[in-house]
Amino acid sequence: MRDIIPDKKWYSEISRAKEVLPRCPFATADSCPRFYQSLSLLGSAGCTSIPEDEDKRLLEKWKSSDLLPLTGKQETSISGPDGHFKSFSNFCPEVSFNNFGYFATYLHKHTDEIDIDVAHHNLGKMGAPPDHWGWVWSTVIPMHYTECPLYSILVHRSDGTSKRNVNTPKINPQVKQKSDSEDHRNHNLIKWIVSLILLLLVCYQVYSGIVLKKVGVPGIFEVEFADTALPSKDVLKFETLMPFDTGWIFIGYFDPNRKLYTEGPYASVAFRPGTGSRGAIIPEKGDVLMIKKNRSVVIANYKTQNLKFHLQSPSLVHDPLIDDDYTGVNLLKGKLVLVRDVEMSNYPGDPFSIWLE
Repeated sequence: MRDIIPDKKWYSEISRAKEVLPRCPFATADSCPRFYQSLSLLGSAGCTSIPEDEDKRLLEKWKSSDLLPLTGKQETSISGPDGHFKSFSNFCPEVSFNNFGYFATYLHKHTDEIDIDVAHHNLGKMGAPPDHWGWVWSTVIPMHYTECPLYSILVHRSDGTSKRNVNTPKINPQVKQKSDSEDHRNHNLIKWIVSLILLLLVCYQVYSGIVLKKVGVPGIFEVEFADTALPSKDVLKFETLMPFDTGWIFIGYFDPNRKLYTEGPYASVAFRPGTGSRGAIIPEKGDVLMIKKNRSVVIANYKTQNLKFHLQSPSLVHDPLIDDDYTGVNLLKGKLVLVRDVEMSNYPGDPFSIWLE
């Protein structure tokens, strides 16, 4: 089953199907206690805070009502170690979207970098889109405002209704759907353009010899590169010509149960397009990789069958390797390469061997 991506398009389609307003009519701090609590708690999580006097006024208002939850399980809350909030529970979906980009009542971030690496590896294998919440969150529970436990109460107590007013011109669903679709496509296009720019900047500093500590557009995005010294132009040259500039290298054995390498890693992620993260434990397609220890480039049966197996991991052709597998090309320590494929395989009970193309 495909994961639900609770974005604006998903939200709008549900609103049209239910013939209700596109967004919650009670989405203000004065109209809904859950909206207020969600917004107030985000102030302590690094977001813009409600002015102190206004926050006190709203707190007193809702404390005197019967709409605040009586149990901790129903309460809107945030939690996380040492002020690093990772879990947002019983949140107003309108507030969640305004701050995180998803209409959700519960969001939980990945626990640590290892969990992030494993999740990114799995998302890459399944071809997840750039706007999939799994790149940032381990769990997201979508919610439309009509499913909020306070919504029916607020509608019942209000003089109006969430249904479209007969005197209000209706939006043509086809026109609105086209607009949402165009917004979605434009958003994805911007993401891919930014990723391409960052990748070109990495290549520029590699081949020009100029070290860029930080790149980006102020106020939009900025990426800091690792302090690891970049290789010189001489190091970047192949000692011999690599066929089609691609082949396979072994970077180590990884134990998924202990979440660590039992051998290696002999290379590390220097840059990851789309997220800008680096130092990931398990490389993915599209990563820019920095070689940490000289690596021999391998293509199964290269000396006898040329490029017949150049798109297949050597360990899946035969194990162990033989002399005919070595191309004669060596990647020297400090070299940057682009990952085109990742292959993880193992014998039962053994760590995974990780080969990269």
